[in-house]
Amino acid sequence: MWRKEAEEHKDEYVTECSCNGFSGVFIRMFGSADDPVYFDFAVLCLRIYLSLILVTCAQKVCAIFLQSIGKAKAAAPLSVLRDVLLIVFSLLIPVFLGVTGIFWAAPAADVLAILATAVVMVRVWKELDQEKEEKERIL
Repeated sequence: MWRKEAEEHKDEYVTECSCNGFSGVFIRMFGSADDPVYFDFAVLCLRIYLSLILVTCAQKVCAIFLQSIGKAKAAAPLSVLRDVLLIVFSLLIPVFLGVTGIFWAAPAADVLAILATAVVMVRVWKELDQEKEEKERIL
């Protein structure tokens, strides 16, 4: 059954992947493209929610880096910051933006989390530079 549907929609899948990313493909995997209202809403929500997912990855990498160099006091809050912001924004933003506000909570949390992470990382890099200069003076 799914092969027949895949053959019927092959051109649509290629167009979707090349022009609009993979959101439509994922929606078709887990939902139905028969209802255009549902499909358009689902694609919109997926695009909104995942719009800054790469920023989230960078933020998590920075938190892991800080932990690996022994800066646990800086790493611990950053590790949970995005998730806490996501919960708070998921409750607050829909009040103003309606149902799609739930999906805008993720990009909003991502932006604030990466800004906080950038501030912490700049401070840590400065500290590391100072430590390096002090070691060079001793030697």
